[in-house]
Amino acid sequence: MLPVTAILAEYINRSGWSGIYPYWYLGAPLRYLTGPLVPGLLILTNRLTHQPFLTLTVWLIISGVIVGAIGLVWFTSRLISLAQSSREQPQIGLVTSASLAGVIAGVAFLVNPWLWSQLLNQAEASTALAILLLPWLGLVLLNLINRPLTVSTTLIGSIVISLYILINTNILLDTALVTVILCLVSRNKTKDINPTLGKIVGWLGGGIALASLWYGLDYWWQLIFVPGIGGRPALSALGNLFKTLGNLVPLGLVIFGVSKWGRKLSAPARFVVLWLASFITLSLWRFLNDPDFVADWTSWGIEIALGIAMATGLLISYAPKRLRLLPTAYCLIFLFYLGGWWWSIKHSSSWLPRVNLESTYEYQTITQLREAYQECSHYPLTPNRYPLATCGRFFVSGSITFWFNALAPDIPQVRGGRDTAAINPDWRQGMYIFRESTNPDEIIAWIDRLGIEWILVHGPNSTEPYHDFTHPEVYSQMPRLKLISQDQGDYLYQVTNPTGVPPVTKDHRAWWGRLSALIVAGIFSLKNWERLVSRILRRLALT
Repeated sequence: MLPVTAILAEYINRSGWSGIYPYWYLGAPLRYLTGPLVPGLLILTNRLTHQPFLTLTVWLIISGVIVGAIGLVWFTSRLISLAQSSREQPQIGLVTSASLAGVIAGVAFLVNPWLWSQLLNQAEASTALAILLLPWLGLVLLNLINRPLTVSTTLIGSIVISLYILINTNILLDTALVTVILCLVSRNKTKDINPTLGKIVGWLGGGIALASLWYGLDYWWQLIFVPGIGGRPALSALGNLFKTLGNLVPLGLVIFGVSKWGRKLSAPARFVVLWLASFITLSLWRFLNDPDFVADWTSWGIEIALGIAMATGLLISYAPKRLRLLPTAYCLIFLFYLGGWWWSIKHSSSWLPRVNLESTYEYQTITQLREAYQECSHYPLTPNRYPLATCGRFFVSGSITFWFNALAPDIPQVRGGRDTAAINPDWRQGMYIFRESTNPDEIIAWIDRLGIEWILVHGPNSTEPYHDFTHPEVYSQMPRLKLISQDQGDYLYQVTNPTGVPPVTKDHRAWWGRLSALIVAGIFSLKNWERLVSRILRRLALT
């Protein structure tokens, strides 16, 4: 999924930031597909170096890993130093050297095999970059937490959090967890939780309000109430909301339980336990919901790698006189990394870049699709010509979708990028019909409605890892579908007598979404304006 960010940056560089990206979801708003920071950085670097966007994206991720490791060294050391300087903190879990623990955590993060397999296999570039930079967010919030709740601390915390959300909104849960966990582990022993709640609400609310000036409030409505996977019908929106809330229930129970149980642990140890327990619980919860959806329940691999790196630093640098089982801890850590690299090397074909891309099933399939589309369009595809009115769209599903984004970005498809970016209501209903329906007439009606001319169906024996079609045999019963090819369990059909491509969806909600966000941001900060103005006036000695 790394190429998705590169493709969007290349399009923005060519066509500008505003409007609709025409090739995915019958037209999707650019502001729904990505934040402005990563594409902006890639465009600037491209104009300075003239390197391809995909190459720049890879270098951006590698730089993010290095910068993230440095931030982890600093954050771990700072968290331990604050715990050592506080007499109120218990001594279970304190280390002899904060710097040593930080360096070990940074090195352990860099050599973690699960990190690299996640980054090179299924990580989306902007999301991965935001996660890699989380230690720096923790460092900023750690310096603000022990300060009184004022306008300046609220403003600084809100701006920093908004920058992370502007990288990618997928980081929102991680950002909230960093904020909540740091406030919990750094709170003094008084029972008054109001200052802590004030900081959490102020930083997160302010950050979301500021980021909404780009995304618009309508984006959050889209994110919460519109299902992002599977193309479910409109009636499932309420169920999707309850499912989202259900995912947060075990997370809340884990945070509450560990907070109560871990009172004897030091602040660094409590942070690591809460962090790992949260993301491992979320992963297990998703695994139990759908074990076959591997990309879903393994999506928090980078966050878990950060927690394991911090735990490794704490364990190895732990004071020997306080831990009699130190050799056992060393052996467990060694076996974890050794076993991880053994598994990663054994299954390297699933995550390492392909040496011969042309020999892969995905490349050969998409090349065949592209040649068919090229013949239909009657002229060569170029970056400045959009053949949206010449040929119909492709409907591809499964992992081919993400490869299609990278290898054929200038061909319109029904999916692509992030499902939550789709604002056309027909898209979701059509997806559901294609995957679940047993009625040929209903399927062909939706094919015409969405302007589809090519459809790739994965049969039961397909090498495609995601078999999305419940009844693939139905497509062979449709007279208007012409079987073009059959290869490796996949069936490529062309629609005869296509109805043509419907017009690209327009984003009518952009202006009021940003306007409403501006109003909410103003209301959010209204209570602070009087204090802010009076403070400025006092500084200028005008009052």
